[in-house]
Amino acid sequence: SKMQKYAELLEKYKKIQKQIDKANAKREALNQKLDKANETKNQDLVSMYLKRVESYDVKIAKLEAESAQIESEMATLLKDIKESNI
Repeated sequence: SKMQKYAELLEKYKKIQKQIDKANAKREALNQKLDKANETKNQDLVSMYLKRVESYDVKIAKLEAESAQIESEMATLLKDIKESNI
């Protein structure tokens, strides 16, 4: 059952990594729009894109924290599995 739990955690981990990649890509696209808005000195657009970029930063940070938690659980499980096989 520990192996099954590990496999489930691994799936969850992979899903979160994909979400992180997507969020990073969207954040990067927004950053480019922000740069263009800065060039045209359009304050309304700058503020809007800045808020969106910040919101993606928060989203990414939460996903990375969740990812780290899962990595930790996986490491503990792996250690347990190895010890029980000795």
